[in-house]
Amino acid sequence: MSIERRWGSIQTRSAWAVVAMVVAGLLAVAVVTFIVAWPLDGTAQATGVVSGTVRVARPPAAPAPTKVTVQADVCGQTVPSDELAVTRGALGGAVVWLEGVPAPAGTAPRPVQVTLDQHRCRFEPHVQTATVGATVGLTSRDPILHNIHAYLGTRTLFNVAIPVAGMVVRRPLGEAGRVQIKCDVHAWMSSWIVVFNHPYHAVTSADGSFRIQGVPPGTYPLKVWHERLGEKSASATVSSAVTVSF
Repeated sequence: MSIERRWGSIQTRSAWAVVAMVVAGLLAVAVVTFIVAWPLDGTAQATGVVSGTVRVARPPAAPAPTKVTVQADVCGQTVPSDELAVTRGALGGAVVWLEGVPAPAGTAPRPVQVTLDQHRCRFEPHVQTATVGATVGLTSRDPILHNIHAYLGTRTLFNVAIPVAGMVVRRPLGEAGRVQIKCDVHAWMSSWIVVFNHPYHAVTSADGSFRIQGVPPGTYPLKVWHERLGEKSASATVSSAVTVSF
């Protein structure tokens, strides 16, 4: 059984003047699918999957590549910007999360560890999410010095030199927030790790799709953040009896 809701002409304009919106902000489609998960004690605990696509109708012009002035033999003559990734209207690199979801019963799962690599003087991945308590493995494939400097707001979280390729340094992610990563040697290098105190978050793929699993039934604020386009809100409903598309 399913229920479909079309939002028709519900559109707004805001600081994102270039974004045509359905529901709110740049969020175009979200799909909520009911599933059942069976915990180890044999009792059924119903959870859902929130998935969908984030799109923009008229994206801003992509930033121009940066001309490299240091270590061009490794970095290349120019470095493309990773700030805005739009493919046929689909927005990659947007962070999507739910708010107000009850904490899961029992022991919380161990946070998934994340990795931040450096290749040809770019951070990979450009945007990722993590849960408080995770660690980030900092590494590089470049045979030159990088200095990874992480900020939460204006405060330094860590400052790590990676002088050789293949070196790995691990640092804890102990606070929720948007952590911006810079390289003190190569000023154009930038990436983001958005850290949450819950597991209900995702980053959109190149095709704009996202998927958040293990969501208990309920209606929750659904948030989308992009480093250039800002933040917008919608809502997502997970039903214990039906599949809902909206």
